[in-house]
Amino acid sequence: MTGFDDEFAIVGVALALPGVGDLDQFRADLRSGAIHFETLTPEQSARSGLSAAEIGRSDYVPVASPLPDAEYFDREFFRMTPAQARTADPQQRLLISLTHDAIESSGIDVTTKRFGSYLSSSVSTYPSGSQLPRADAARLDYQALFGQDRDFLSSTVAYKFGFTGPALTIQSACSSSLVSLHQACAGLMYGDVDVAVVGAASLAFPQVQGYLYTDGGVFSPTGESRPFDSRSNGTVRGSGGCVVLVRKLADAVADGDNVLGVVVASAINNDGPNRMGYSAPSVQGQVDVLGQALSRAGISPDVVGYVEAHGTGTALGDPIEFRALSTAYADRGSRSSRCYLGSAKANYGHLDVAAGMVGLVKAMLVLDSGEVFPQPGYIEPNPSLELDSSSFQITESLVTPPGLEYAAVSSFGMGGTNSHVILRRPARRDRDTPVHVEEPVTVTLTARSTQTLARYRHRLASYLGDHGDLGLHDVVTTLRTRTRHAHVWNTRVSSVEELVASLGNDESNLYTAESEIEGSRIWLPPVPLDRVPCSSPVAAPRPPATEPSRPGVAHSVGDVFLQLVRDELGPDIEGSTDFFDAGGESITLVSLVGKLTDMTGSAVDFDRLDGASTVGEMAAALSGQFGTGDSTPSPAITFGSGRPRIHLCPPAGGTNFCYAALSRVLPRMPMSAFRASKSATVEEIAAECIETMRASGELDGRPVLGGYSFGGTVAFEIARQLEESAGAAPRAVIMIDSFAPHSFVGEREDVDRMADGVEKLWTTATAGGDGVGGVGGLDGVEAAGSGVLRSFRSLWMSNTEALAGYSPSGRIRAPIKLIRAQRPFDESWADALGMDMVKAAQWQDYTDSTVEVVEAPGDHYSLFTDPKSLDVVAAEFSRFLDEIDVDVRARQVESVGNR
Repeated sequence: MTGFDDEFAIVGVALALPGVGDLDQFRADLRSGAIHFETLTPEQSARSGLSAAEIGRSDYVPVASPLPDAEYFDREFFRMTPAQARTADPQQRLLISLTHDAIESSGIDVTTKRFGSYLSSSVSTYPSGSQLPRADAARLDYQALFGQDRDFLSSTVAYKFGFTGPALTIQSACSSSLVSLHQACAGLMYGDVDVAVVGAASLAFPQVQGYLYTDGGVFSPTGESRPFDSRSNGTVRGSGGCVVLVRKLADAVADGDNVLGVVVASAINNDGPNRMGYSAPSVQGQVDVLGQALSRAGISPDVVGYVEAHGTGTALGDPIEFRALSTAYADRGSRSSRCYLGSAKANYGHLDVAAGMVGLVKAMLVLDSGEVFPQPGYIEPNPSLELDSSSFQITESLVTPPGLEYAAVSSFGMGGTNSHVILRRPARRDRDTPVHVEEPVTVTLTARSTQTLARYRHRLASYLGDHGDLGLHDVVTTLRTRTRHAHVWNTRVSSVEELVASLGNDESNLYTAESEIEGSRIWLPPVPLDRVPCSSPVAAPRPPATEPSRPGVAHSVGDVFLQLVRDELGPDIEGSTDFFDAGGESITLVSLVGKLTDMTGSAVDFDRLDGASTVGEMAAALSGQFGTGDSTPSPAITFGSGRPRIHLCPPAGGTNFCYAALSRVLPRMPMSAFRASKSATVEEIAAECIETMRASGELDGRPVLGGYSFGGTVAFEIARQLEESAGAAPRAVIMIDSFAPHSFVGEREDVDRMADGVEKLWTTATAGGDGVGGVGGLDGVEAAGSGVLRSFRSLWMSNTEALAGYSPSGRIRAPIKLIRAQRPFDESWADALGMDMVKAAQWQDYTDSTVEVVEAPGDHYSLFTDPKSLDVVAAEFSRFLDEIDVDVRARQVESVGNR
C-alpha cells in the first residue's frame, strides 16, 4: 500500500435533506426509493420573485428540491444576535447545526480532543438585505462578510465550537466535500487533528423557484434526474447538507467510539488540459484517480461490491464516467457477481459541493445494512454505456447481495478536480449489554424547551420501537453523553420496551440519581434544537430603515442609537437592557458606533462607552458629545453603588469592558476602574492613577488595587509607589492573569525585535477575533469610521511595549492574589513578546508578603468572554475581597484589644 498507512473511522454523522432529518431517516428514504423533486405552481414561482413573462418562458422548468425550514436556526443556542443570524448565509447556519448534531451523535467531548474543521459551501445566493462588500466600498460590512463569504466558513464553525485544529474551507466545485475528506485524513495522519469535522452545505435562494434550461447544460429540461438511464437528460438542483466526524480507526476503537464506517483510502487529482474544454470531464483523469485509490487501499477492484457514482445524468458526463469505471474496475476473472452502481442524485438532485459527502454516507449505509438501495427513475440503461457487457449492474429494487464488504464513492468537480474514496464495512461489535436488566435504571432526556422535549420523546420512541434489539445500557450510556439542556424528562425502566411505553407519558418522575451503568455508545436520533425563522426565503431584500441625516433634527442621538441597537439585537431592547446580556459584543458595539458616525457626519468618540453596560448608559454617553448631556467623562468609571472596594487598572488598549462583564456577574460589588492613559511607561501610568485617587479622596484609607493582564502590573506599580512615598499603603493587589515582569527576558537587548513581535501579535490578535486586552474581536474596526482600531492599536502596542520594558525598582509589602488562566499562553505569542512563560506567575519575587494563586478555566483571552470562565473569575475575585476585608477587621479588633 502507498499513501496513508492508517484507516479512518466515521464516528458521527448528521445530515439534512428534503424528507430527511437524520441518519435513520436517510436509510429509510433510500430504501423506499423516494424522489424529492417538487413541481411548482405559477403562484409559487411568482412568490419567488419571477415575473409572469419569466414564468411563461418555454425554457423555464418549474421544478425545485427545497429543504424544509431552510431559514430556521437556533440562534440563541449558538450565541448569535438576531442581526448576526439574519445576516449569516443559511448554508453557514446549517453547517453549524449539523456540526452540533454530528458531535452529539458521536458522544465525543470536544474539550478532550483536538478538533479541526474541513468544510465547503456553495456560492451564496442568500438575500439577507446586506450584500457582500465590494472591494471599493467606502465601508465594509464585516458582519455580512463573515456571515456570507466562504473564506470564513470553517473558522466560524471552529470559533463556535472551540476547535483548535485546522479550520479549512475547501472549494473544488462538485468534488469539494470528498476532497475535504481526503485533506482531513491527511491532517489526521500527520497529527494536525484528533477529530476531523468534514462536511458541506448547498442551499440556493429562493428555495422554491425553478430554473432556466440551457441546451447542453447540466440541468434537465423535464425536471428529472435519471443517472445512467436511457432517458437521462440532466439533473435538478438539490438542497441540503451533511457533516461527518472522522478519526484514526485505531484511536476510535481504543476510545470505544461507535464506528459507523471505515475509510480505507482516498485519492484526488485534476484532469489537466487533455479534454474537450475546461468544463468537460476526462476519461483518463478519472481512471487515474480511481486506480490510485484502489492501489492505496491495497485491494483488487473485484472485491468492491458497490460504487456510489458521481452520476449527473448528463449526455456527456455519464458515458465518460462509465468508461472510466469500466477501465479502472475491469473484471479480472475473480468477481463472483457484478458490482452495483448507483447515484443519490436520482433521489435528491445535484447537491453541488455536498454531493460527495451525501454519496459517502449513502455508501456507508450500503455496507452497514448489506443492502443496495433502489435507483429511482431507472428503467433501462443508456445504450452508450454498454452496461450488459460490463462489470456493473443497476438495481430498480432493494437487493441484499452476499459478501458486501467494500464500497467506493466518486465525486468529480467542474474544472477537473476528481476524488475517489474506498470504504469497508466496520467489524461488528459484539452486543454484550442485555436488552432487559434486573434492576430498573434511570433514563434522562433533556431539551431546550418543552416543545422540543416532546418532539424528541416521540422521535426516540419511534426509533427504539423500530430497533428492538438495542441494549438498555447502551441507550442510557449514549444519552448521558448528550448536551444537558434546561428542560428535563426522565423515568426508570428495565427494558427498551418499557422505555418506549414510558416515552409516551408527558409526566416526568424527575429522578435525581443517575444510574451507575456502563454500556457502548450507539447511534440515536439527535435532540432537536429550538429553531426559529431567522430570515426570509423571498428574493427581495428587506427595505432599509429610514435614517435621519443628522440626529437632533428629527431624533436625538440617544433615540437613533437605541434604534440601531434594536435593529441589531431585536425589537424588545430598552434603555434598561444590558447590551452584552442581550447578545451584543464589543465588535457589535464598534460597528454601531461606526453607523452612528455615518449618520451624524461627525466622528463619535468610542471611548465614552468604556465601562457602559446598559443601552441607556451608552446612549447617554454618546449624547454628551453632541451637547445633549455631560460632555466631560470622569477620570474613573464606577461600577455598582457605594465606595469602591477595589480600584482596577485597564488592560492593554485601555478599555474596561472586561470589568463591565465582571460587574454584570457581581452587580452589588462596588468597583472603580481608571480610564486609559496615553503615558509611555508603567511608572507614569501608575502615577496618573494615584493622582486620580488622591483627587477623589480614595487615599484616605488603605485601598485594594487590581487589574487584568497589563492592568495587574500597573496595579503593582501603584502599590509600590504608594508604599515608597509613605502614603496610603494598599491592603492587597488582585491580579487577573498578569505576568511577572522578569518573564520578559529578551526585549531589552533587542528593541527592534520586540517592536516587530508586538506588531505581529497585534495583527494575529485582531484577525483572530478573540480580542486583545479583554476587548473582544476587533477585526474590521477601522472600517467602522470612528478611528477606533487606529486609536486602540496605538495604545495597545504602547502598553505592551511598556509592559515588556518594565523593571520594578523595588518590592511591595502588600499580599498578591493572582487568578491565572488554566490554558497556557499561546507559544507563538509568548515568543513574539520575548516571554519565558515558566516565570510568568512568579510574583513572589516582588512582594515580602504572600502570593496566592488560583486557576480559572479558559485561556488569557476567554476569561471575561466565556461564561463559565467569567463565573469562576468572579467567584474567586469576590472571595479574595471578602478575605481581605475579614483580615482588616480582625486586625482592627486586635488593635483595639491591645489598647
